Amino acid sequence: MQKNSPGAMTWKKSFAASRTRMAAPTASPATRLWVREAFRFPASLDHLSPSVCGDKALDAGYRTPWAPTQFEADGSRTGEWRGFDTPPEKTKPGKLRPGIHMPRWASRIALDIKAVRVERLQDISEADALAEGVPHSLNLPGGRFARENFEHLWWTINGDGSWDSNPWVWVVEFERAQAHKEI
Repeated sequence: MQKNSPGAMTWKKSFAASRTRMAAPTASPATRLWVREAFRFPASLDHLSPSVCGDKALDAGYRTPWAPTQFEADGSRTGEWRGFDTPPEKTKPGKLRPGIHMPRWASRIALDIKAVRVERLQDISEADALAEGVPHSLNLPGGRFARENFEHLWWTINGDGSWDSNPWVWVVEFERAQAHKEI
């Protein structure tokens, strides 16, 4: 590994007459990641950015940034959803906000990185394909094995010849953190 700039690592190895250079992930084992997802705050907060919502909670005396949050994936909510509109009406969810705008304090899922390695795409195992979320299925175009279905998914996303080029890829293994703690 060779450090090129602060926070950026590259991996370099000679293959016959060519050189391959890849930017490494900025995470390493024991790093905690937080997952961003589509969300909504109460409609009465629609005119505020997520960071301003958190700042307003701090200004109001809360010890940490906070706002009632509804997660689009399953509709679950955090916090008290009363009192943001005229009582006794229950607050309505506001505009849909894409995950890219989710502040860290609103995230409900944290992941702990367990391992980081580089390997050739076609070295993916059946277990790794299953871990990627690709099922065994006779109904999928790839075949009945998860690895075959992963291959099919790869070329539908990345185009013809992308699987055959067998690029080097970063494999980042992680598990869901047991409790959401300060990240």
